[in-house]
Amino acid sequence: MRLLPQIFAEQQRLQKKEMPRTKAKSMRKVHQNPKGGLSAAGRKHFGVKAPVRSGTNPRRISFAGRFGGMAGPMKDKKGKPTRLALALKQWGFGSKEAARAFARKHKKS
Repeated sequence: MRLLPQIFAEQQRLQKKEMPRTKAKSMRKVHQNPKGGLSAAGRKHFGVKAPVRSGTNPRRISFAGRFGGMAGPMKDKKGKPTRLALALKQWGFGSKEAARAFARKHKKS
């Protein structure tokens, strides 16, 4: 009967040991595209694909749903477009409202 707690403790120790510790990847200027979104180096670094600029690709619909609901202005205090506005433009949307409408129209169920 005393063997069960020992087995349980050994399993817990192994589970903790097997879990890899990953460090969060940081965003650097080299990863940002000045026109919005990620540069080719940034896409390679984070392991993501390039934006889909037109059509009803599921990735584009998902992006529109996520970014259409983001808080924050489209222009900063100096009147320049924010990173949010630039990213939306890269994906083919002129505003958060346009992205939201697109996502609503093309989402499944």
